[in-house]
Amino acid sequence: MRISELKVLALLRYRENYVKFASILREDFFSIAETKDIFRFLGSFHAKYSETEYDKVSLAFLRIASESIADDGRRGMVEEIIDQLAIKKRTDTFVEDLIRKFGQRAILKQAVMDTFDMLQGPEDTLDLEKIKVKVEKAMEIIVPRVDRVSFFDDVGEMIEAVDTEPRIPTGIKELDIHMRGGLPRGRLGLIVAPPKRGKTTFLINIGAGAIQRGYKVIHFTLEINKRETAVRYASCLLNRPFSFLREYHEKVVKAIQQTRKRGGDLYVEEIIGVSPTVEEIQGIIRSHRTKFDLVIVDYPDLCISKTAHREERASYKEIYTALRRMGVQLDVAVWGASQSNRGSFSKKVVSMEDVAEDIRKIAIADLAVFVCQSPEEKEEDLARLYIGATRFGSKNPVFMVGCDFSCMRVSSIGRANNVDRE
Repeated sequence: MRISELKVLALLRYRENYVKFASILREDFFSIAETKDIFRFLGSFHAKYSETEYDKVSLAFLRIASESIADDGRRGMVEEIIDQLAIKKRTDTFVEDLIRKFGQRAILKQAVMDTFDMLQGPEDTLDLEKIKVKVEKAMEIIVPRVDRVSFFDDVGEMIEAVDTEPRIPTGIKELDIHMRGGLPRGRLGLIVAPPKRGKTTFLINIGAGAIQRGYKVIHFTLEINKRETAVRYASCLLNRPFSFLREYHEKVVKAIQQTRKRGGDLYVEEIIGVSPTVEEIQGIIRSHRTKFDLVIVDYPDLCISKTAHREERASYKEIYTALRRMGVQLDVAVWGASQSNRGSFSKKVVSMEDVAEDIRKIAIADLAVFVCQSPEEKEEDLARLYIGATRFGSKNPVFMVGCDFSCMRVSSIGRANNVDRE
């Protein structure tokens, strides 16, 4: 018998918990006959007294119910378990998390046993997709809501929540204005640019902008080593070139520590030489045991999908969908970068038709910012950011930015008008 069974049974003594979770729990989730007996007793009580003032099953009732068990040894074991079911009322989050994990474990255990039997059959009848679906289904247990409200009852709060949901600013003025303050948690933003056009610089600016405003950032670098990435952040945060960092080392360290005192923090994770899945990235984030606000992946095109696909396009769809799902599950804003094709070098405006490999990655993202730069603008350290896909409005603005690559800084200049797309 697992200790989690005792905790779940104790929680189910409360009527509100039983009503909410009874539909996802079954008697066979419990490992021994005695805990199954108690689960059945709890169900009988809640069914019989559903219209009364009782909000909790008393231990005395459970002891009386146990007297119906004929076997003395089994009855004695049930009584010992009942004595361990005293528990204080817990928060909804605690209850939901515990019972979901308990149900997932039980269903997954059964799924593993079923798939083991399937694997013992002839190879020519082996259906790996069926096995995969069975295991994944076991992980999809969803706690039902008992407090559903009609759209018409809740519309005012939903409208207000759109403009008040937490947003993580980028520090690039026009970009933040378009997003009404920054990228909300649970959303995915993409920087799209031709090769060697500053994708990493833009991502570092976004990370530094969040850090300076007191947010915690984790940056995954899949191309550039950890030390180089950290130095680039230092240049961006202090708006100083590397030569300054090297010459005034002690002053730089002190200034960086002052930034941290405002609440912002940065962790850099280097994954070079191997292609991670998004699930592996999420596992690394969870291992930090830190509540991050922003996750940056530089860049997702170097990840691999968890499932083997015949077409590379399907892999990209899975990767970007997993990134967006990760943002929702971890309650973080997610920024990444993607490469446009080489034909976009000659264009003044890079757009969705120039996206390398698969345009569906843009459709999955909540915001896609295309870096556009003519040869003349490159000479003058200027670029245009084109909002090519957005869920934050009906327009696709273009605005000018200054790019100081010696300090890894991008600064907003203003809107760009009359843009020639040829």
